[in-house]
Amino acid sequence: MNVRGIAALGLAIALTSAAAYGPTAAEPPEWTLREDLRLGNAEGRDDDLRSISGVVIGRDGSISAVTRGGDVVVFDRAGKVLHRVVTRDYAELRSDLRERAESTMARFREGLSVPVSVVRTPRAPATSGRIGDTLWVMGDWARKIILIDGRGRVARKIPYTMNVEGYPSSAPLALLADRSLLRTLASEQPTVAAPSLETVRPPPTDGYRMPIIPAPPVAEDEAPRRGFLVRASADGRVLQGLEIFAAARTEVVFHNPYREAVTFAYPFRDDPLIAATPDGSQIVFVERYGAEGPGPATYGVAWFDVSTGKRTGHRHPYSPSAVTLTDSVVDAMLDSVRSPVRERFLDGFPSRAAARSAFRAALNAPPHHTPFTEILAGTDSTVWLRHRASDRWDVHTKAGRIAGRVTLPRDARLVHADGVALWVATPQSGGPRGADLLVRYRIVRP
Repeated sequence: MNVRGIAALGLAIALTSAAAYGPTAAEPPEWTLREDLRLGNAEGRDDDLRSISGVVIGRDGSISAVTRGGDVVVFDRAGKVLHRVVTRDYAELRSDLRERAESTMARFREGLSVPVSVVRTPRAPATSGRIGDTLWVMGDWARKIILIDGRGRVARKIPYTMNVEGYPSSAPLALLADRSLLRTLASEQPTVAAPSLETVRPPPTDGYRMPIIPAPPVAEDEAPRRGFLVRASADGRVLQGLEIFAAARTEVVFHNPYREAVTFAYPFRDDPLIAATPDGSQIVFVERYGAEGPGPATYGVAWFDVSTGKRTGHRHPYSPSAVTLTDSVVDAMLDSVRSPVRERFLDGFPSRAAARSAFRAALNAPPHHTPFTEILAGTDSTVWLRHRASDRWDVHTKAGRIAGRVTLPRDARLVHADGVALWVATPQSGGPRGADLLVRYRIVRP
């Protein structure tokens, strides 16, 4: 059995042991939304908002709007600006850019391959949350978590390593309530010597519930395809293993007849959706592997309680949607980035049809789409999952029920949810590029 099958089987067994489940045939009730507060403008004032990635609500009702770049605008409950916090250190940004440029030049001087053109996955937007009265913000522009106090001052910066137990890791997904970090890592060759099973530290004795995953074993045939969800310390030590899953395919490397290469972001990712509640007390793991056949399929939603280690989970049925790669769809992918380099690359094929055929082969698309494309963990032990290619969101409870469904306005991005209201960011019509409006909707249930 391949690693995807092992991961899916392991998750199914764990979910079954955690809680009984059965298909939920009834459609969830449709909730409606009523707008009751709107923030932001495009006139350069203090409440100017650009590219909002998240909202955190304080215990005093304050509203912290976090931009994609990690800066924060803090409003009181009535919408008056209290603070604007700049979290990015531009000296560090310049240093990071210089390191990347030097690395690229070093590869060029050493004769290593450099693709003609690369379509990179965009930098991840800043993530945020609140532990007690402290707001935290984290982005991939710097390897630090920024802690902001109630007066809008940067109180502390927590640096973190890019490796966990010597294995490459993405930036942390969240700062958890116990100040550990939620991270994923891949079972690739470690950059430093990893501890063996015999030398790994003994598990802590107080309040520990889940098994430790030491540095993951490397299997030669499937090593790049395993992913691990863990709690880790800032200095890169694994504290707790949570899940093992099939790691995502992130890129499509596409060659023309002259062996020039371009790299596309892979459009059919079915790796798990992972989120933490804003207070860092719970972790949500959604297994959404694409169906292999047209019949009934299921996806799984699992919850981890950070303080106790308790895991609960449920599976839900869905109807798979087939992947259809028409010529127009393939052309849209090929033309996704217009540049002289890209056009020269495509000119290497004898015809457009030949380019399409080669791209389809490189893409190796799955038979069916995943059911959901986005996740947001609410403050009230709900998890919100966005349907593929629509603005509909299903609302799951920790008890395994789909409590309701909402449809957001077109182009609206869900950035915060609780039991009574949603916050969405919408592009401001006629405003500068990236200008957003932040809108609160009250949930009206039937």
